[in-house]
Amino acid sequence: MSSNTSEEVFEYMGNGQCVPNDVVSVRFHPSVNKIDERAFKFHLKLKEVVFNEGLVEIGKCAFFGCESLTSITLPSTVTSIGDEAFCECFVLREAVLNEGLEEMGSFAFNQCRSLESITIPSKVVEIDKQSFGLCKKLNEVVLKEGLLRIRYGSFWRCKSLQSITIPSTVNTIEGFDECESLQSVIIPPSVTEIGPSAFKDCSALMEVVLNKGLQKIGKKAFEQCKSLESITLPSTVTNIGEDAFRNCKSLRDSIE
Repeated sequence: MSSNTSEEVFEYMGNGQCVPNDVVSVRFHPSVNKIDERAFKFHLKLKEVVFNEGLVEIGKCAFFGCESLTSITLPSTVTSIGDEAFCECFVLREAVLNEGLEEMGSFAFNQCRSLESITIPSKVVEIDKQSFGLCKKLNEVVLKEGLLRIRYGSFWRCKSLQSITIPSTVNTIEGFDECESLQSVIIPPSVTEIGPSAFKDCSALMEVVLNKGLQKIGKKAFEQCKSLESITLPSTVTNIGEDAFRNCKSLRDSIE
């Protein structure tokens, strides 16, 4: 292990190892397969992280509040990112998630205010609640075939996101509320449910294409979408929740 001064690279061994508060750069020993919960939480000076091949799991809150961390690249061996693992990493600009990833916990990248783009690997079947909430600079999101569910608030207040392509495997959408720059979205036939508040307060949203297969539109799903001019409700829709289109002042809707 290197010296514990902030000028040196700290080598993380896992197993409850204490990490100095002033660490700036860290590398992971080849034997590490899990980063402990809260291992680097509020290590405010941490700027550089080099993960090891063989790492499998990043524990809950592992890098919570690492305000100086600018980029991460996960090795292909990582299958799980815990709840709030990178939450409040305010200057994190780049996060490369490789194809081995299968699971991301809730609030995983919440309030990563500098993050501009993200690609979700194809083995991830669910984007959990608030995973990318308040990522205010996020303008590009790539979702791959295999994804099934986009949970509540997944992309809440991603104010720079202008468009999104929903993969043909997704069946539930809940998470684009208050994306104020989002202009258009196409809902594929695989989607059976648009959940409560899914697109609430998407004030720039002008067009929504809903395909046959959709059954349920949740409460307040499109509330306050003031620019929404066109939406076609397929005949398969059997349940529209209260206030689903409340204050959609420009809407001229039609039903197949």
